[in-house]
Amino acid sequence: APSEKGGVHMPGKGHIIIKKAIKMAVAMKLLIQKYPGDDLELLAGSAGLYTPVSWVHVSELPRPGSFLKGGELVIMTCVCIDKKDPEGWLLGQIQSIRYAKASGVILNVGTYLPEIPQSCIDYCEENGFPLFSLGWKTDLQAVTRPLCAYLIQENEKDHTISNAFKNAIFFHDRQDLYVVPLSDYHFETEARYAVCVIKVLDCASEPYQEAQDRVQEIRTRLHYQKRKASVFLSDQEMIVVFCTDSEKGLRSAAEDLLQFVSSGLSEGEQMAAGVGKLTRSIRCVYKSYRQAAAIQALREKHIDTGTSCFYEDMGIYRLLLGIEEEDIKKDYVARVLGPLLEHDRKKGTNLVEVVRLYLKNEGSIQDTASQLFIHKNTVTYKINQASEILGIDLSTFSGKMQVQMALLVYDICPEAFPGTA
Repeated sequence: APSEKGGVHMPGKGHIIIKKAIKMAVAMKLLIQKYPGDDLELLAGSAGLYTPVSWVHVSELPRPGSFLKGGELVIMTCVCIDKKDPEGWLLGQIQSIRYAKASGVILNVGTYLPEIPQSCIDYCEENGFPLFSLGWKTDLQAVTRPLCAYLIQENEKDHTISNAFKNAIFFHDRQDLYVVPLSDYHFETEARYAVCVIKVLDCASEPYQEAQDRVQEIRTRLHYQKRKASVFLSDQEMIVVFCTDSEKGLRSAAEDLLQFVSSGLSEGEQMAAGVGKLTRSIRCVYKSYRQAAAIQALREKHIDTGTSCFYEDMGIYRLLLGIEEEDIKKDYVARVLGPLLEHDRKKGTNLVEVVRLYLKNEGSIQDTASQLFIHKNTVTYKINQASEILGIDLSTFSGKMQVQMALLVYDICPEAFPGTA
C-alpha cells in the first residue's frame, strides 16, 4: 500500500514507485548559460531570468498558448506571420505565450521576421518576460539539443535525489534505498542535514496544483543559489532537506526560503512552517522531518509556540518533540487529559478551552473570565468541575503542571485522543 505521506512506496523487494511525478525545472539564466553559441541575445525581460523552465518548445501554431503546459521556453521562426499586420500578430502571439505561463520566448530573426517591433520589446520588459533574438542562420537543433539535454539531465538528477530523501524519511531503516544514490550526488552519509516542512493554508487555487507550482519555484531558487538541498511534495506538504554544517547556515538558508515563499502568497493565504534539528548524519534525517512536521502542525493550529518555527527555539516543546515513542505521548494524554476531552465531546462543553486559558493566565480567574467574556464565578465553577472530572486539583502547582504538560503533548499529537481534535 502507498505510504500515508504519498510519493514513494515499496510494493515488493527493492522496487520504488513514484505515486505522482512532479515536473522538474531549471532557472532560465542557468539554462541559457548551457547554450554553446554566441548568437542568442536577451532583448527584454531580464527580471524573469530566474523563472523555472521545464522544456524548450518550437511552435509555429496560431495562439500557441493554448497548446502549452506552462514553464516552456518557446522558439518561433514566425513562418506564419500575418503580413498585413505583423506587429499586431507578433504581439498577440507573445501575449498568448505569456498568459499560458511559459517562461520566455526566442524569436528567430531573418526571413519572416526582419526585426522585432519595439512594442513587443516594451511589452516583455514591462512584464518581466524574457525575450531573446536568434540569428536566422542558426540551426534550431543546435539550440534545442543542448538545452533539452541539460533539462533531462537535471530532471533525472533531481528525481533521483528527491526520491532518495523520501526513502530516508519514510523508510529510514532501508539504508540501501538512499545512502548510495545520495552519495553518488555528493550528499555524504556523515554530513549534517535538517528538514523544513511548509504548508500553505487557504490556497487561492487548487491546493495540490498550487503546491506543485511552488515546489518547482523553490527548486529553481535553490538551484540558482547553488544550495545543497532537495525539495519535493508529499500530499500538500512542501519538504525541503538542507545539507549544511552549522546552525547558522541552516537558519540563513531556511529564513531566506521562508521569506521567498511568504512573498509569493496570494491575498488570504497563510503559511505554516517548521524547521527540524540539524542531524548528525543522513540516517537521522527522518527525526528532523518529524520535528519539522510537528512544528508545522502546531503553527497550522495557531498554537502559541512563539514567533520562531525552528526546533532550537521551541522551548519546552523541544523536550516533548524529543520523545520518539508515540505510544508514551498518547498514553500520557489519554490518562491525564482524556476524561476532560471525552466530557467535552459528549456534552458539547468547552472545559478544555477554559482550563487551557486558565493555565496560560497562570491561574488567574479574573484574567480568564475577562478573556472569555464571562463572570469570574462561572470560571471558578468550570475549573472546579474540570478538577473533579480529571481527578486533579488544578489549584496546586503539581496539578497545573500535569495538565499543562498533557495539553502541550496533545497539541503535538491530537490523534492521541481521536474525535476531539
